[in-house]
Amino acid sequence: MNWQTKSLIEDIDIIKRKINDAVTTFCWFDDAYFKRDSDSMLTEDEIISHGYKYHEHRRYITQHIDLLSMYLKELDTVLEDIEKASSDVSLATESDNA
Repeated sequence: MNWQTKSLIEDIDIIKRKINDAVTTFCWFDDAYFKRDSDSMLTEDEIISHGYKYHEHRRYITQHIDLLSMYLKELDTVLEDIEKASSDVSLATESDNA
């Protein structure tokens, strides 16, 4: 395995860890905030509390969407680099055989 392939694999691993971190923090948010089953009724206090936290939660969710979108772009870039590297390798092999 050449250095370029190792570097691309490391890039993918870094992006994977970033996505895992975002998922973990989002799970913490889900566990802390959405404690009730979907078929249960909220109390008046819970409804009021949700109203107070609405904008904060919206920002939190938007930040996670932005982060995950950024990570997907990074992953696209790495995948393009992998495609380029594999085409470079195949071109080198074809020219070596010529």
